[in-house]
Amino acid sequence: MLNFPITILLTNKRYHLTVQQVPSDSRNLEYFKVYPEANRAKYVLIHGNRPLHVRMGDPHFPIYWGIEEGDLSPEAFEKITEEIEKRLKNL
Repeated sequence: MLNFPITILLTNKRYHLTVQQVPSDSRNLEYFKVYPEANRAKYVLIHGNRPLHVRMGDPHFPIYWGIEEGDLSPEAFEKITEEIEKRLKNL
Protein backbone atom coordinates (compact mmCIF):
# COMPACT_ATOMS: atom_id res chain seq x y z
CA MET A 1 0.00 0.00 0.00
CA LEU A 2 1.18 3.46 -0.84
CA ASN A 3 1.68 6.14 1.78
CA PHE A 4 3.19 9.53 0.91
CA PRO A 5 3.09 13.22 1.93
CA ILE A 6 1.83 16.01 -0.32
CA THR A 7 1.67 19.77 0.07
CA ILE A 8 -0.97 21.95 -1.55
CA LEU A 9 -1.30 25.72 -1.63
CA LEU A 10 -4.77 27.22 -1.12
CA THR A 11 -5.44 30.92 -0.64
CA ASN A 12 -1.77 31.60 0.17
CA LYS A 13 -1.67 28.90 2.85
CA ARG A 14 0.25 25.62 2.62
CA TYR A 15 -1.45 22.43 3.74
CA HIS A 16 0.71 19.42 4.54
CA LEU A 17 -1.29 16.26 3.95
CA THR A 18 -0.68 12.54 4.01
CA VAL A 19 -2.12 10.27 1.32
CA GLN A 20 -2.63 6.63 2.19
CA GLN A 21 -3.87 4.00 -0.23
CA VAL A 22 -6.72 2.01 1.29
CA PRO A 23 -7.28 -1.70 0.52
CA SER A 24 -10.21 -2.31 -1.81
CA ASP A 25 -12.06 -5.31 -3.16
CA SER A 26 -12.88 -3.43 -6.38
CA ARG A 27 -11.02 -4.30 -9.56
CA ASN A 28 -11.93 -0.97 -11.17
CA LEU A 29 -11.34 1.57 -8.39
CA GLU A 30 -8.60 2.44 -5.94
CA TYR A 31 -9.16 4.43 -2.78
CA PHE A 32 -6.98 7.02 -1.05
CA LYS A 33 -7.42 8.42 2.43
CA VAL A 34 -6.17 12.02 2.63
CA TYR A 35 -5.65 13.64 6.01
CA PRO A 36 -3.68 16.48 7.62
CA GLU A 37 -0.38 15.39 9.13
CA ALA A 38 -1.48 16.73 12.51
CA ASN A 39 -4.93 15.10 12.67
CA ARG A 40 -5.49 11.63 11.21
CA ALA A 41 -9.11 11.57 12.39
CA LYS A 42 -10.05 14.35 9.97
CA TYR A 43 -9.88 12.73 6.54
CA VAL A 44 -11.41 12.56 3.08
CA LEU A 45 -11.73 9.31 1.14
CA ILE A 46 -11.15 9.74 -2.61
CA HIS A 47 -11.53 7.12 -5.33
CA GLY A 48 -10.05 6.95 -8.81
CA ASN A 49 -10.53 4.54 -11.71
CA ARG A 50 -6.85 4.09 -12.64
CA PRO A 51 -6.94 0.26 -12.15
CA LEU A 52 -9.66 0.03 -14.81
CA HIS A 53 -7.51 1.85 -17.36
CA VAL A 54 -4.43 -0.19 -16.50
CA ARG A 55 -6.39 -3.45 -16.77
CA MET A 56 -7.82 -2.37 -20.14
CA GLY A 57 -4.32 -1.59 -21.39
CA ASP A 58 -4.65 2.19 -21.50
CA PRO A 59 -2.81 3.57 -18.44
CA HIS A 60 -2.53 7.07 -19.99
CA PHE A 61 -6.29 7.68 -20.14
CA PRO A 62 -7.37 10.51 -17.77
CA ILE A 63 -8.35 9.27 -14.32
CA TYR A 64 -11.87 9.99 -13.10
CA TRP A 65 -11.77 11.05 -9.44
CA GLY A 66 -14.60 11.22 -6.93
CA ILE A 67 -15.14 11.82 -3.24
CA GLU A 68 -16.36 8.77 -1.35
CA GLU A 69 -16.43 10.28 2.18
CA GLY A 70 -15.90 13.78 3.48
CA ASP A 71 -16.16 17.24 2.01
CA LEU A 72 -13.70 19.34 0.00
CA SER A 73 -13.85 22.55 -1.94
CA PRO A 74 -13.54 22.04 -5.70
CA GLU A 75 -10.17 23.83 -5.69
CA ALA A 76 -8.75 21.64 -2.90
CA PHE A 77 -10.09 18.48 -4.58
CA GLU A 78 -8.43 19.43 -7.88
CA LYS A 79 -5.06 20.19 -6.26
CA ILE A 80 -5.08 16.99 -4.19
CA THR A 81 -5.92 14.77 -7.17
CA GLU A 82 -3.24 16.49 -9.28
CA GLU A 83 -0.64 15.71 -6.60
CA ILE A 84 -1.80 12.09 -6.33
CA GLU A 85 -1.61 11.67 -10.11
CA LYS A 86 1.94 13.07 -10.15
CA ARG A 87 2.99 10.50 -7.54
CA LEU A 88 1.26 7.62 -9.35
CA LYS A 89 2.96 8.48 -12.66
CA ASN A 90 6.37 8.24 -10.97
CA LEU A 91 5.78 4.67 -9.78
